[in-house]
Amino acid sequence: MLPPDSSLHIVAGFLGGSGDYRTAKALTRDIYEHLLSVDGPDHPDTLAIQHNLAHLMKTDETG
Repeated sequence: MLPPDSSLHIVAGFLGGSGDYRTAKALTRDIYEHLLSVDGPDHPDTLAIQHNLAHLMKTDETG
């Protein structure tokens, strides 16, 4: 369970930006699953993290 108002998405962004896609993807997936269970699939925060996760997955595949 993530703490309320977690800033971990910022950490995930820095990790992805530094090229550590594996860790960034794992952290973003954890954040997404948390938001999905707490806020639901249509909440703007859930959708934003889902977008970030999709971007990380595509970036990781293409290098």
